[in-house]
Amino acid sequence: MIEGITKGEPRFDENTAPYYFEQLVDRLENEEYNKIYDALSLKCQDLFAVNLYVTGAIMFYAGQVAKKCKIELDRSEQKHDSWGKPRVKIVFTGKGSRIMDWFAAVNPQANKQYFEDLFMSFTNFITRRFYRT
Repeated sequence: MIEGITKGEPRFDENTAPYYFEQLVDRLENEEYNKIYDALSLKCQDLFAVNLYVTGAIMFYAGQVAKKCKIELDRSEQKHDSWGKPRVKIVFTGKGSRIMDWFAAVNPQANKQYFEDLFMSFTNFITRRFYRT
């Protein structure tokens, strides 16, 4: 039972929708997530598009941070001779990472490529612009 939706005085409106959405999603079992994300992609395409925009921006920013770390490590006096090209593993953890699962529920392969492309788009831009060889 969720106060304001299934019991008590109704309180669901445009201001409370995000809160209630999170309350509902918190009650799902792991196998139910893909079903709700798939339904969102079909019935709430505008919301799904916003999700893709936000998650894409997060991945682009993560690429910025990763590139900054590499630049700083390359400049460091403590840089070890064995330092080379880093390998990055993209992992989403914690309750907040559910936002990254929406696209994966609909198209896992395109999801992986989308996130990788956005992550690398900034690092490739910096490399081409400032570190031409």
